Amino acid sequence: MGPSYIVAIDLGATKLLASVFDTRLKKLDRIKCNVAGSESPKVVFDLLCQAISDLIENLSMSGDNLLGIALGVPSPVDPAKGVIENSPNLALNGFPIKARLKELFKCPVLVENDANAGTYGEFIMGAAKGYKHVIGLFQGSGIGGGLVLNGALYRGANGGAGELGHMIIQLEGRRCGCGHYGCIEAMASRLAVAKDVMGLAISGQAPYLASKLGHDITAIRSGLIAKAIENGDDKVAEVVNRSADQLGIAMGNLVNIFNPELFVVGGGMVEQFGKPYIERISASMKAYCTPYLAENVKVVPAKLGDDAIAMGAAALLMDELGVSVVSGRGKKG
Repeated sequence: MGPSYIVAIDLGATKLLASVFDTRLKKLDRIKCNVAGSESPKVVFDLLCQAISDLIENLSMSGDNLLGIALGVPSPVDPAKGVIENSPNLALNGFPIKARLKELFKCPVLVENDANAGTYGEFIMGAAKGYKHVIGLFQGSGIGGGLVLNGALYRGANGGAGELGHMIIQLEGRRCGCGHYGCIEAMASRLAVAKDVMGLAISGQAPYLASKLGHDITAIRSGLIAKAIENGDDKVAEVVNRSADQLGIAMGNLVNIFNPELFVVGGGMVEQFGKPYIERISASMKAYCTPYLAENVKVVPAKLGDDAIAMGAAALLMDELGVSVVSGRGKKG
């Protein structure tokens, strides 16, 4: 029969990353393609199936070699049903994606929230390896989160736990995509920072940024924000620092609730601004929680990059199937 493999997919609103892992979570192949999340469910699903089929063909896998398919998606997911419940940017809400994949590929299928999967990937093979009480926060166009409590992913009553980006930190703050006001996602995500620095550019308070930007908010990436700061746009630096402070406030609340050992923080802002940004987040976190609980909490950057979600989803499927994976989990705490 030969070795067993897992196909694991990070399915987002704009891109799809499909990888093949062996049972030691070694990546053997990967396909990346663009996704138009607003397309019909059939178009998105057909693209997903084509990526899976291409990977199987590339490695000359047979049905006997395919241990299963694992999928990370930007939505709360009921693990038993495997149905995408609420993804505003991916036209698969209510689509029976787990059942359809099982029917087509004749193998076990796991569908999981992407931030949960990313946190679990960092726990199994990345920056949180060796810890038991871990919170993941991923600062992109939104803010995703995941909880590993006592060595296991915590999903809540119906798969919705870990929506940490929708913790409200300012009652009359900016409106969030979820409909509420003052969520940490609306206040400190990269998109929130982009909105603030766009205002600075338009009002003449960020001349370098204005010279590079025009009026296209989609062009504001973490790298351009960093360049603006390097070229003297001090008001932009204030916005970035404020985002770190606000993220730290949310993390202080999470320390008081969950008493974690470790925060894993990821996303373009963390990658671009590095250690000083993380140190500022950590200082804010410690200022807004019970001092005793904050003493030994570490804040570290995510390690796995683009592989975190797919790797975590693959590891969760292996757990579900009772297949062991080499990991350092449980060595601390």
